[in-house]
Amino acid sequence: MPEMWMDVDVALAEVPVNILPLIDDTDFKAREVSIAYNAAGMDLVWNFVTTAGAFTQTAVTPTTAGVYDWTHQGDGMYTIEIPASAGGSINNDAEGFGWFSGFVTGVLPWRGPVI
Repeated sequence: MPEMWMDVDVALAEVPVNILPLIDDTDFKAREVSIAYNAAGMDLVWNFVTTAGAFTQTAVTPTTAGVYDWTHQGDGMYTIEIPASAGGSINNDAEGFGWFSGFVTGVLPWRGPVI
């Protein structure tokens, strides 16, 4: 079961990227509250399983004025925009279950909620 439910075939403005705050990899407790869309070492992947069981992984490049807008919502929680269609890498146009995973230089690896 998904941890969150979102409609298919609509543009999504604020999809959670992480399920817990992003945490510093030096002290293992400080929240990372200023991760930019183009931070060093950014590796963001959309993991997706269709309702038929096909699994894919797609790299996503966050933006600040495009179809994958990266936004800090507060306290180390981040969201990204996903278009309904016409995106360069991922779109919200298939039924199934997806989640983000990723890492950034200086931050512990993370995963997002299943949606």
